Amino acid sequence: MLIFGITGGTGAGKTSALRVLEKLGAYLIDCDALYYEMLRPGTELHTAIGEAFGWDVYDGSGALDRQKLGNLVFSQPAELQKLNAIIYRYLCAELDRRIAAYQQELLETHYREVENMYREMRGWRHDYRNHIQLLKMYAQNGDLDAIRAYLDALETDLTRVDTVVKTGNRMADAILNSKISLAKSKHIPVRADAHIPVALAVSDLDLCVILGNLFDNAIEASLRLPEEERMIRVYMDTKGAQLYISFTNLAAGGKQKKENGRFRSTKGAGHGFGLFRIDSVVGRLGGYIRRASEAGAFTTEILLPLDGAQFVPKN
Repeated sequence: MLIFGITGGTGAGKTSALRVLEKLGAYLIDCDALYYEMLRPGTELHTAIGEAFGWDVYDGSGALDRQKLGNLVFSQPAELQKLNAIIYRYLCAELDRRIAAYQQELLETHYREVENMYREMRGWRHDYRNHIQLLKMYAQNGDLDAIRAYLDALETDLTRVDTVVKTGNRMADAILNSKISLAKSKHIPVRADAHIPVALAVSDLDLCVILGNLFDNAIEASLRLPEEERMIRVYMDTKGAQLYISFTNLAAGGKQKKENGRFRSTKGAGHGFGLFRIDSVVGRLGGYIRRASEAGAFTTEILLPLDGAQFVPKN
């Protein structure tokens, strides 16, 4: 997910730019409106400003008296710096919360789409015998045109639910096959070898967060390569009391460098939220994650405890 801010002076065209982005389906947060919303009496920011500068900066209704506050801070740089730090801290925290909530909403929407795909897969299998019986009837009648038309319709329907991978776990199947279909549509070959217990301690939603973001990152990295050089490899299996997940994608450029012990997103500033979501879920589940960059390839390996087992990586 791309996150960026629009700033500028009066008349610079901020509102016009936001309207264009809104029409394109962007999720917008108006920081000015959010600031005033956060100044309502009883909010954390309202309390923090009152405690820092005195409650007389508010009028009888509890609304901020901007002139009083301005008289206090604009003549004293240290006070202005203190006010800016307070606003920045609370505003950034609320922005992070809203962005995370929006990301969660997107993930839940994708989760419902994956569940729907799985239902379609089951429905197609359920109707298999009926399709065969109808085709036999057309054959007995010698109606080749009807057979061709029916097979064309079946092919179109089956393309939506084509099951390339059968891991043993219904939700993993739905997620992986959905993403493999997306990768194929972008001319990215996928080699997948996955074997998963039917029942996992990991929730379906957490599995969707991890696999969905791993695949999305691998697809985006692959699109920077010529079609003939693209490749994604997926391996999943159980290792002792852990579920092992490995994603490798061929990548443009040389070996990536770490900053502060972490790989930065190659998509530039404002990106990397998918990496954060993966790390957050893996950490909450007591798992272990390792990323490695070599010339021409990037690999992510994850170990998740099964049945409540706790994994401690070796030093």
